[in-house]
Amino acid sequence: MQAEFIKVPSAYQHRLFFSSNQIKFTQIEGFEEAMETIPFIYELTSLELGIEGIKKPWEDKGHTVIPKLLKLWEEKQKVLNLLFEERKRKETKEPMMWSIVIFLNFLFWSNGQNVSGLTNLQESVHSIPFKPINVVERLGFIIENPGQYHSFIQLSELFTEYKKQYYKQKLLSVSKK
Repeated sequence: MQAEFIKVPSAYQHRLFFSSNQIKFTQIEGFEEAMETIPFIYELTSLELGIEGIKKPWEDKGHTVIPKLLKLWEEKQKVLNLLFEERKRKETKEPMMWSIVIFLNFLFWSNGQNVSGLTNLQESVHSIPFKPINVVERLGFIIENPGQYHSFIQLSELFTEYKKQYYKQKLLSVSKK
């Protein structure tokens, strides 16, 4: 597949995630590569290209993608820990951006929804049933201040809290069957 340019829908246009309103899309091999190539790639490709080969992870009833997301977060968390320890704040922007993408995907996909955009993120987060306490306010701070150590700590806490909640819900749904 040749490289194509995809227009980033206005609902996803945010300076932290996209520097322009078009992105270059080429063939991607595997979930991990997809998750580190274009932010919200699954949402954007299903919206813009309708590529059948790319599964919609938010429809994954077996939740096979969630452990993969959590593994990606653990890798980013190690990198960010090191960068903040070494006080390389400017170098934290990109791994923080990817970590925020991973968290949003985790939050929405585990609730059976796609990330429907960033411009109405508050309303979208309010509408999902399972989420950490004060997630809207905390995410707002993190997205506006991705280079701050406090944002990294907040994001780490959100992952920890929501991971517990996610596994609890998963256990409850299995026990009801």
